[in-house]
Amino acid sequence: MYLVAYLMVPHCVMFQIAPGSNPGTPTPVATTASSFTIKWTEISCLDRNGVITGYTIRYEPVNTSPTTILHTSPDRSRVISDLIPFTTTVCL
Repeated sequence: MYLVAYLMVPHCVMFQIAPGSNPGTPTPVATTASSFTIKWTEISCLDRNGVITGYTIRYEPVNTSPTTILHTSPDRSRVISDLIPFTTTVCL
């Protein structure tokens, strides 16, 4: 006689929507002539609406087009590099 057993694992899908608020304003924490490091505060637990897996960062060196970076990490800091030395850059 053979005993056959089946393990039933429920399948659960969690639908996520965009967070209900933005992270804190980016703050420069370290700068060099051609790079800077920014950090920001996390989104409150009540506003997350799911798991934060990354951030979109936009910055614009003065007199040029904006640049968008997909920061695919839950870390809340990023080095922005390869900037033109001694120019002004604005985080949008």
